[in-house]
Amino acid sequence: SDCIPWDDDCDVGMTRKDFNVLLKNIDKFNDIFFLDCIETNKNYPHRFAKLKLKGTCRPDGYAYFNNVDNCLWVDIFIFDKSLMPLTYVQHLFSIIFNSARLYKIGYKREKVRCVFIVKLLSYLPYNLLKFFVLFSMKIFNILPFGNFVCIGHVKKTLTQRYQKKVVKDMERIMKTPYQEPTTDEIMQNLAPKMQF
Repeated sequence: SDCIPWDDDCDVGMTRKDFNVLLKNIDKFNDIFFLDCIETNKNYPHRFAKLKLKGTCRPDGYAYFNNVDNCLWVDIFIFDKSLMPLTYVQHLFSIIFNSARLYKIGYKREKVRCVFIVKLLSYLPYNLLKFFVLFSMKIFNILPFGNFVCIGHVKKTLTQRYQKKVVKDMERIMKTPYQEPTTDEIMQNLAPKMQF
């Protein structure tokens, strides 16, 4: 009934525009990180991205699947514009096309929504399926209005209330019981290293 701001990894949100800047500049950090996403890895199963730390190892439920590296990672949830009545439709289309993309490359899930449609769509060329996954998430970005929603993970919406609650909870958690540094202190240390 409440927001739990942690699980087994870190989550970062950014708009599609910012993500495109990261995607364009990721080669500047190739010796430390790599970006795992639909755009960079044909076998990547998710609709959100992961920034992975090279030379580390951490078990992932998807790691057994075709060349998905199981390094330490930060999830990157990409926020695209959506018109609220159509958010679920946008989400559903991206799931169906992504499921068809994964089915085509041999990844078979036990639970697949719209099995017949997924199997039928999997006959389309891979690049066309990839295009439709991304298109269904980005379709409303050209509009001057709309709400930012993470279509790749529709439960995460970009609102001031959500941001403030997570930051407030993280500040409280990080200060107790070990007196870890605050989020601001961590960001001050990381900011000079992560400039583009």
